[in-house]
Amino acid sequence: MSPLKPIFEPQPASAAVMARRQVRVLSKRDNGFIEFEFSIGWPELAVELMMTEEDFLDFCKAQSIQPSEY
Repeated sequence: MSPLKPIFEPQPASAAVMARRQVRVLSKRDNGFIEFEFSIGWPELAVELMMTEEDFLDFCKAQSIQPSEY
């Protein structure tokens, strides 16, 4: 049995795509934590994180992201 061949060959992401970083605030909790999604490159591929507001702002600064209103 021969191995399956991919329908297309995956292409490496361009530097411009990988430079795009984005946060999407989901909620600000009563205890002061901010729940948000963080993505690099593709917004549909994100991780969900939760931090205090101070840590969130530091995180955004370290990632060179201007957070939207939350």
